[in-house]
Amino acid sequence: MCPCPGPPRLVSKDETAAVAAGRRRPGGLTTMPRHRHRHDVVVVGARAAGAAAAMLLARLGHDVVVVDRVVFPADTLSTHQLARTGVLALHRWGLLDEVLATGAPAIRQVTFTTAGEAVTRRVKDKAGVDVLVAPRRNVLDTVLAEAAAAAGADVRFGVNVDGVRLDDRGRAFGVYGHDDAGAPVELDARFVVGADGLGSRVARSVGAKVVEHRGDGGAAQYAYFDGLPWNGIELVAADRALAGVFPTHHGQACVWVCTPTRDAQAARRQVPSRAAAFTALLERAAPELAARLLSGRRTSPVTGMLRMPNLVRESSARDGRWSETPPSIGTR
Repeated sequence: MCPCPGPPRLVSKDETAAVAAGRRRPGGLTTMPRHRHRHDVVVVGARAAGAAAAMLLARLGHDVVVVDRVVFPADTLSTHQLARTGVLALHRWGLLDEVLATGAPAIRQVTFTTAGEAVTRRVKDKAGVDVLVAPRRNVLDTVLAEAAAAAGADVRFGVNVDGVRLDDRGRAFGVYGHDDAGAPVELDARFVVGADGLGSRVARSVGAKVVEHRGDGGAAQYAYFDGLPWNGIELVAADRALAGVFPTHHGQACVWVCTPTRDAQAARRQVPSRAAAFTALLERAAPELAARLLSGRRTSPVTGMLRMPNLVRESSARDGRWSETPPSIGTR
Protein backbone atom coordinates (compact mmCIF):
# COMPACT_ATOMS: atom_id res chain seq x y z
CA MET A 1 0.00 0.00 0.00
CA CYS A 2 1.59 3.24 -1.13
CA PRO A 3 0.74 6.69 0.14
CA CYS A 4 -1.14 8.82 -2.32
CA PRO A 5 -1.12 12.25 -0.67
CA GLY A 6 -3.31 14.98 -2.00
CA PRO A 7 -2.52 18.67 -2.08
CA PRO A 8 -1.90 20.48 1.22
CA ARG A 9 -5.14 21.19 3.04
CA LEU A 10 -5.87 24.84 3.70
CA VAL A 11 -7.86 25.70 6.82
CA SER A 12 -10.92 27.63 5.72
CA LYS A 13 -12.68 30.42 7.57
CA ASP A 14 -15.58 28.03 8.16
CA GLU A 15 -13.23 25.56 9.84
CA THR A 16 -11.76 28.28 12.00
CA ALA A 17 -15.25 29.30 13.04
CA ALA A 18 -16.07 25.67 13.75
CA VAL A 19 -13.13 25.47 16.15
CA ALA A 20 -14.32 28.57 17.96
CA ALA A 21 -17.87 27.20 18.15
CA GLY A 22 -16.68 23.85 19.50
CA ARG A 23 -17.70 21.83 16.45
CA ARG A 24 -14.09 21.17 15.55
CA ARG A 25 -11.10 20.54 17.74
CA PRO A 26 -7.67 21.88 16.90
CA GLY A 27 -4.82 19.50 16.12
CA GLY A 28 -6.69 17.44 13.54
CA LEU A 29 -9.56 16.20 15.76
CA THR A 30 -12.78 17.19 14.04
CA THR A 31 -16.49 16.69 14.39
CA MET A 32 -17.49 17.81 10.89
CA PRO A 33 -16.76 16.52 7.37
CA ARG A 34 -14.59 18.90 5.36
CA HIS A 35 -14.02 17.97 1.75
CA ARG A 36 -14.16 15.10 -0.74
CA HIS A 37 -10.81 13.37 -1.14
CA ARG A 38 -9.59 9.85 -1.87
CA HIS A 39 -7.62 8.67 1.14
CA ASP A 40 -5.31 5.71 1.37
CA VAL A 41 -7.22 4.28 4.35
CA VAL A 42 -10.45 5.04 6.16
CA VAL A 43 -10.69 3.55 9.65
CA VAL A 44 -14.16 3.18 11.16
CA GLY A 45 -13.89 3.42 14.93
CA ALA A 46 -11.45 5.69 16.76
CA ARG A 47 -11.07 3.83 20.02
CA ALA A 48 -8.01 1.81 21.09
CA ALA A 49 -7.72 -0.46 18.04
CA GLY A 50 -8.83 2.03 15.40
CA ALA A 51 -6.84 4.99 16.72
CA ALA A 52 -3.71 2.84 17.10
CA ALA A 53 -4.04 1.53 13.54
CA ALA A 54 -4.59 5.06 12.19
CA MET A 55 -1.61 6.40 14.15
CA LEU A 56 0.76 3.72 12.88
CA LEU A 57 -0.38 4.09 9.27
CA ALA A 58 -0.08 7.88 9.47
CA ARG A 59 3.41 7.61 10.94
CA LEU A 60 4.36 5.59 7.85
CA GLY A 61 3.20 8.44 5.67
CA HIS A 62 -0.18 7.12 4.57
CA ASP A 63 -3.19 9.40 4.09
CA VAL A 64 -5.56 8.20 6.82
CA VAL A 65 -8.97 9.34 8.02
CA VAL A 66 -10.52 7.79 11.11
CA VAL A 67 -14.12 8.39 12.17
CA ASP A 68 -16.19 7.67 15.24
CA ARG A 69 -19.82 8.32 16.05
CA VAL A 70 -19.08 9.67 19.54
CA VAL A 71 -17.13 12.77 20.54
CA PHE A 72 -14.15 12.05 22.77
CA PRO A 73 -13.49 11.87 25.62
CA ALA A 74 -16.18 9.23 26.13
CA ASP A 75 -16.31 6.03 28.13
CA THR A 76 -17.27 2.60 26.83
CA LEU A 77 -17.98 -0.84 28.25
CA SER A 78 -14.56 -2.18 29.29
CA THR A 79 -12.66 -3.36 32.35
CA HIS A 80 -9.64 -1.78 30.61
CA GLN A 81 -6.61 -3.49 32.13
CA LEU A 82 -3.93 -3.58 29.45
CA ALA A 83 -2.22 -6.85 28.65
CA ARG A 84 1.56 -6.84 28.93
CA THR A 85 1.84 -6.64 25.14
CA GLY A 86 -0.39 -3.56 25.17
CA VAL A 87 1.78 -1.78 27.73
CA LEU A 88 4.89 -2.61 25.69
CA ALA A 89 3.15 -1.25 22.58
CA LEU A 90 2.41 2.05 24.33
CA HIS A 91 6.06 2.25 25.38
CA ARG A 92 7.25 1.49 21.86
CA TRP A 93 4.95 4.15 20.43
CA GLY A 94 6.19 6.75 22.93
CA LEU A 95 2.81 7.00 24.70
CA LEU A 96 3.26 5.10 27.98
CA ASP A 97 4.57 8.13 29.89
CA GLU A 98 1.67 10.19 28.56
CA VAL A 99 -0.84 7.59 29.78
CA LEU A 100 0.83 7.46 33.21
CA ALA A 101 0.80 11.27 33.35
CA THR A 102 -3.02 11.19 33.22
CA GLY A 103 -3.02 9.71 36.73
CA ALA A 104 -3.32 6.04 35.83
CA PRO A 105 -1.23 4.32 38.52
CA ALA A 106 1.86 2.32 37.62
CA ILE A 107 0.96 -1.21 38.75
CA ARG A 108 3.98 -3.16 39.96
CA GLN A 109 2.55 -6.36 41.40
CA VAL A 110 -0.10 -9.00 40.68
CA THR A 111 -1.68 -11.23 43.32
CA PHE A 112 -3.19 -14.59 42.30
CA THR A 113 -5.57 -16.30 44.72
CA THR A 114 -7.04 -19.79 44.39
CA ALA A 115 -8.32 -22.27 46.96
CA GLY A 116 -7.72 -19.69 49.66
CA GLU A 117 -4.00 -19.35 48.94
CA ALA A 118 -2.54 -16.10 47.56
CA VAL A 119 0.71 -15.65 45.64
CA THR A 120 2.06 -12.17 44.80
CA ARG A 121 4.52 -11.55 42.00
CA ARG A 122 6.33 -8.38 41.01
CA VAL A 123 5.99 -7.22 37.42
CA LYS A 124 9.31 -8.11 35.80
CA ASP A 125 11.22 -5.76 33.54
CA LYS A 126 10.73 -6.49 29.87
CA ALA A 127 12.10 -4.26 27.12
CA GLY A 128 12.57 -1.48 29.66
CA VAL A 129 9.03 -1.68 31.08
CA ASP A 130 8.35 -2.98 34.60
CA VAL A 131 4.76 -1.81 35.10
CA LEU A 132 1.23 -2.64 34.08
CA VAL A 133 -1.52 -0.05 33.73
CA ALA A 134 -5.33 0.05 33.62
CA PRO A 135 -6.37 3.50 32.34
CA ARG A 136 -10.05 4.34 31.96
CA ARG A 137 -11.14 4.11 28.35
CA ASN A 138 -12.25 7.74 28.14
CA VAL A 139 -8.59 8.57 28.88
CA LEU A 140 -6.77 5.87 26.88
CA ASP A 141 -8.88 6.26 23.74
CA THR A 142 -8.45 10.04 23.78
CA VAL A 143 -4.65 9.75 24.16
CA LEU A 144 -4.50 7.40 21.16
CA ALA A 145 -6.85 9.52 19.03
CA GLU A 146 -4.74 12.60 19.74
CA ALA A 147 -1.59 10.64 18.87
CA ALA A 148 -3.18 9.62 15.57
CA ALA A 149 -4.01 13.26 14.83
CA ALA A 150 -0.48 14.33 15.78
CA ALA A 151 0.87 11.74 13.33
CA GLY A 152 -1.14 13.35 10.54
CA ALA A 153 -4.33 11.28 10.52
CA ASP A 154 -7.61 13.14 10.03
CA VAL A 155 -9.63 12.18 13.12
CA ARG A 156 -13.33 13.01 12.85
CA PHE A 157 -15.82 12.64 15.69
CA GLY A 158 -19.60 12.71 15.44
CA VAL A 159 -19.62 10.73 12.18
CA ASN A 160 -22.05 7.81 11.97
CA VAL A 161 -21.08 5.28 9.30
CA ASP A 162 -24.16 3.72 7.72
CA GLY A 163 -22.37 1.38 5.32
CA VAL A 164 -19.41 0.56 3.11
CA ARG A 165 -19.29 1.65 -0.52
CA LEU A 166 -18.65 -1.34 -2.80
CA ASP A 167 -17.87 -1.40 -6.51
CA ASP A 168 -19.24 -3.93 -9.02
CA ARG A 169 -16.62 -6.49 -7.96
CA GLY A 170 -17.52 -6.15 -4.29
CA ARG A 171 -14.35 -4.24 -3.50
CA ALA A 172 -14.61 -1.60 -0.78
CA PHE A 173 -13.70 1.91 -1.87
CA GLY A 174 -15.05 4.00 0.98
CA VAL A 175 -17.84 4.52 3.48
CA TYR A 176 -20.98 6.62 3.69
CA GLY A 177 -22.96 7.96 6.61
CA HIS A 178 -24.00 11.19 8.29
CA ASP A 179 -22.83 13.61 10.95
CA ASP A 180 -24.62 14.53 14.15
CA ALA A 181 -26.56 17.26 12.35
CA GLY A 182 -27.82 14.75 9.77
CA ALA A 183 -25.64 16.03 6.91
CA PRO A 184 -24.43 13.26 4.58
CA VAL A 185 -20.80 12.15 4.77
CA GLU A 186 -18.97 10.19 2.07
CA LEU A 187 -15.33 9.15 2.33
CA ASP A 188 -13.37 7.50 -0.46
CA ALA A 189 -10.37 5.32 0.30
CA ARG A 190 -8.23 2.56 -1.16
CA PHE A 191 -8.71 0.45 1.96
CA VAL A 192 -11.44 0.31 4.62
CA VAL A 193 -10.59 -0.87 8.13
CA GLY A 194 -13.39 -1.89 10.47
CA ALA A 195 -12.58 -1.16 14.12
CA ASP A 196 -16.17 -0.53 15.17
CA GLY A 197 -16.46 -3.28 17.74
CA LEU A 198 -19.30 -5.69 18.49
CA GLY A 199 -22.07 -5.50 15.94
CA SER A 200 -19.62 -3.97 13.45
CA ARG A 201 -21.43 -2.07 10.69
CA VAL A 202 -18.39 -2.58 8.47
CA ALA A 203 -18.49 -6.35 8.96
CA ARG A 204 -22.19 -6.49 8.13
CA SER A 205 -21.82 -4.23 5.10
CA VAL A 206 -19.21 -6.41 3.45
CA GLY A 207 -20.80 -9.70 4.52
CA ALA A 208 -17.86 -10.84 6.63
CA LYS A 209 -18.74 -14.36 7.70
CA VAL A 210 -18.44 -15.73 11.19
CA VAL A 211 -15.87 -18.51 10.84
CA GLU A 212 -15.84 -19.55 14.49
CA HIS A 213 -18.58 -19.02 17.05
CA ARG A 214 -17.56 -19.89 20.58
CA GLY A 215 -20.94 -19.21 22.14
CA ASP A 216 -22.18 -16.41 24.36
CA GLY A 217 -22.54 -18.20 27.67
CA GLY A 218 -20.29 -15.93 29.72
CA ALA A 219 -21.14 -12.89 31.83
CA ALA A 220 -18.87 -10.10 33.06
CA GLN A 221 -19.96 -7.38 35.49
CA TYR A 222 -17.99 -4.61 37.17
CA ALA A 223 -18.16 -1.44 39.23
CA TYR A 224 -15.73 1.16 40.58
CA PHE A 225 -14.77 1.49 44.24
CA ASP A 226 -12.63 3.90 46.23
CA GLY A 227 -11.68 4.50 49.85
CA LEU A 228 -9.40 1.47 50.01
CA PRO A 229 -5.70 0.86 49.32
CA TRP A 230 -5.06 -0.95 46.05
CA ASN A 231 -1.66 -2.62 46.11
CA GLY A 232 -1.83 -3.99 42.59
CA ILE A 233 -3.83 -6.20 40.28
CA GLU A 234 -5.75 -8.98 42.03
CA LEU A 235 -7.04 -12.12 40.34
CA VAL A 236 -9.19 -14.61 42.26
CA ALA A 237 -10.06 -17.97 40.68
CA ALA A 238 -13.02 -19.88 42.12
CA ASP A 239 -15.40 -22.61 41.07
CA ARG A 240 -17.36 -21.30 38.06
CA ALA A 241 -16.07 -17.74 38.59
CA LEU A 242 -13.12 -15.40 38.19
CA ALA A 243 -12.98 -12.07 40.02
CA GLY A 244 -10.44 -9.31 40.22
CA VAL A 245 -9.27 -5.77 40.90
CA PHE A 246 -7.70 -3.33 38.44
CA PRO A 247 -6.44 -0.09 40.08
CA THR A 248 -7.16 2.96 37.93
CA HIS A 249 -7.51 6.76 38.07
CA HIS A 250 -8.39 8.93 41.08
CA GLY A 251 -7.66 6.26 43.69
CA GLN A 252 -10.41 4.05 42.33
CA ALA A 253 -10.33 0.43 41.20
CA CYS A 254 -12.40 -1.52 38.73
CA VAL A 255 -13.73 -4.54 40.63
CA TRP A 256 -15.17 -7.26 38.42
CA VAL A 257 -16.54 -10.78 38.41
CA CYS A 258 -16.97 -13.19 35.50
CA THR A 259 -19.34 -16.16 35.68
CA PRO A 260 -21.39 -18.34 33.37
CA THR A 261 -24.45 -16.47 32.13
CA ARG A 262 -26.76 -18.88 33.92
CA ASP A 263 -25.15 -18.11 37.29
CA ALA A 264 -25.39 -14.34 36.74
CA GLN A 265 -29.04 -14.59 35.73
CA ALA A 266 -29.86 -16.82 38.70
CA ALA A 267 -28.21 -14.35 41.09
CA ARG A 268 -30.19 -11.49 39.59
CA ARG A 269 -33.50 -13.30 40.04
CA GLN A 270 -32.86 -13.86 43.74
CA VAL A 271 -32.28 -10.22 44.76
CA PRO A 272 -34.00 -6.87 44.12
CA SER A 273 -31.17 -5.08 42.27
CA ARG A 274 -28.23 -5.57 39.96
CA ALA A 275 -25.88 -4.21 42.63
CA ALA A 276 -27.12 -6.80 45.13
CA ALA A 277 -26.62 -9.56 42.56
CA PHE A 278 -23.09 -8.34 41.89
CA THR A 279 -22.33 -8.39 45.62
CA ALA A 280 -23.71 -11.92 45.95
CA LEU A 281 -21.56 -13.17 43.07
CA LEU A 282 -18.46 -11.50 44.57
CA GLU A 283 -19.17 -13.01 48.00
CA ARG A 284 -19.31 -16.44 46.40
CA ALA A 285 -16.24 -16.02 44.15
CA ALA A 286 -13.97 -13.83 46.30
CA PRO A 287 -15.29 -13.60 49.88
CA GLU A 288 -12.19 -11.82 51.27
CA LEU A 289 -12.41 -9.16 48.54
CA ALA A 290 -16.17 -8.74 49.09
CA ALA A 291 -15.58 -8.24 52.83
CA ARG A 292 -12.89 -5.61 52.16
CA LEU A 293 -15.22 -3.67 49.89
CA LEU A 294 -17.59 -3.09 52.82
CA SER A 295 -15.03 -0.57 54.13
CA GLY A 296 -14.89 1.22 50.79
CA ARG A 297 -17.43 3.03 48.64
CA ARG A 298 -18.94 2.06 45.32
CA THR A 299 -18.64 5.09 43.03
CA SER A 300 -20.47 3.83 39.94
CA PRO A 301 -23.43 1.70 38.95
CA VAL A 302 -22.79 -1.97 38.29
CA THR A 303 -22.48 -2.53 34.56
CA GLY A 304 -21.36 -5.23 32.15
CA MET A 305 -22.82 -7.91 29.89
CA LEU A 306 -24.78 -11.01 30.83
CA ARG A 307 -24.25 -12.66 27.44
CA MET A 308 -20.85 -11.86 25.93
CA PRO A 309 -20.50 -12.78 22.24
CA ASN A 310 -17.32 -14.72 21.48
CA LEU A 311 -16.69 -15.12 17.78
CA VAL A 312 -14.15 -14.78 14.97
CA ARG A 313 -15.03 -13.21 11.62
CA GLU A 314 -13.25 -13.68 8.34
CA SER A 315 -10.72 -11.00 7.51
CA SER A 316 -9.38 -10.15 4.08
CA ALA A 317 -6.81 -7.52 3.17
CA ARG A 318 -5.87 -9.02 -0.20
CA ASP A 319 -9.13 -8.34 -2.03
CA GLY A 320 -9.74 -5.00 -0.32
CA ARG A 321 -13.17 -6.03 0.98
CA TRP A 322 -12.60 -5.72 4.69
CA SER A 323 -9.83 -5.81 7.23
CA GLU A 324 -10.53 -6.40 10.90
CA THR A 325 -7.98 -4.76 13.18
CA PRO A 326 -6.28 -6.97 15.77
CA PRO A 327 -6.33 -6.11 19.49
CA SER A 328 -3.36 -3.79 19.11
CA ILE A 329 -3.63 -2.47 22.66
CA GLY A 330 -4.92 -5.56 24.43
CA THR A 331 -7.64 -4.04 26.60
CA ARG A 332 -9.57 -6.46 28.78
